[in-house]
Amino acid sequence: MVLSAQFEGLLDSFTIMFSLPLAVIGALAGLLLAQQYLSIFVMIGMIMLMGLVAKNGILLVDFTNSANRGAPA
Repeated sequence: MVLSAQFEGLLDSFTIMFSLPLAVIGALAGLLLAQQYLSIFVMIGMIMLMGLVAKNGILLVDFTNSANRGAPA
């Protein structure tokens, strides 16, 4: 709801929230490739990863919206 209010639409917030499951899948695939187990440290790291991915998505969507409006970056 906060993202929808911030970006004044559902498409931008859906784009940001769609990146979160992809990040989790990538983290689990990395664990599988490294043959590591799911531990408490991995779970803390995944929470941090989701925060970084959400922040990065917000910055990318905001930059794209401001570039499309013709505002200087």
